[in-house]
Amino acid sequence: MTPAVPISSEEPPKTLLDVVAEHSIRAVSPDFQVLVQALLEEYKTAADAVILYGSCLRSGALDEGIGDLYVLVNDYRAAYAKRYLSTLNAWLAPNVFYLEVPHAGRLLRAKYA
Repeated sequence: MTPAVPISSEEPPKTLLDVVAEHSIRAVSPDFQVLVQALLEEYKTAADAVILYGSCLRSGALDEGIGDLYVLVNDYRAAYAKRYLSTLNAWLAPNVFYLEVPHAGRLLRAKYA
């Protein structure tokens, strides 16, 4: 019989959802919503979430760089109009793309996977 494992008095490690929630409350530029909307229009019902990460997340603005985004999809075939992209993404993820959206006299830029 295996001996019982003693219960630790230490705090349990944070779950992934806790870590994401902490970062989700940070204020970011409204410009990010423009990029997110463009991606949601592109991926339609295949998109489950869009996640912002990278240096623009830390600065909270797009003024000095290219936004880094992940688009989480529920089905690669539904996400891509070209079938070879869904096959490549399943074999060798992630596919990485570049996005430019004109907004308020500026060009918002992002790379997304």
